[in-house]
Amino acid sequence: MINYSFISKTEEFLSKEGLIKVDLPWVASEEAIAASMPDFVKPVYLSGYVISKNNGILIGSAEQSFIQKALEGKLINKSFYYATTPCFRNEIEEDHHHKPYFLKTEMFVASEKQFEATFYSRVLIDIAQRNFAQFVDLEKISVVVIPEEEYGTNVLFQEDIFINGVEVGSYGVRKLSDNLFVTFGTGIAEPRFSTVISQ
Repeated sequence: MINYSFISKTEEFLSKEGLIKVDLPWVASEEAIAASMPDFVKPVYLSGYVISKNNGILIGSAEQSFIQKALEGKLINKSFYYATTPCFRNEIEEDHHHKPYFLKTEMFVASEKQFEATFYSRVLIDIAQRNFAQFVDLEKISVVVIPEEEYGTNVLFQEDIFINGVEVGSYGVRKLSDNLFVTFGTGIAEPRFSTVISQ
């Protein structure tokens, strides 16, 4: 069950940290989806929706809507944003931690240089750890550097946060072009987070 209080407390925390809350569409273009979706994952199409290259694919994360905005030049570079959206996934296997849809607050920064984007990733990890510490003892939170061979699509750097041995957030940098790098990070995902901390 989704713990909406965790979502609202996370949003309040991120706003106090200076991040800007935005509303995002729940669909994105093929280009935005492909920028962050592994080849083996099938996109989720919105049934009955007019499908074109610009819409009709349900997002797997708000990151994809943010990427859409970044590609369109509608985000201010080096500004820290967050948004809460549903996420729609074609999971290979469903279990307590992998569901076809869930709710997630995502953090995002667009920048022109890779070194800036990498620095922002460290900032987002710090913010996420302190946010999670509202709900669970800090010593239960660990950060793991992901090996390069496990990177997702267009990822240059990635670290994940684990609680009780389960990944609760991913943080990293994607290269969209030579002068557009995006930094992504989980604020909180429900019901995964509440399921993990109750173990």
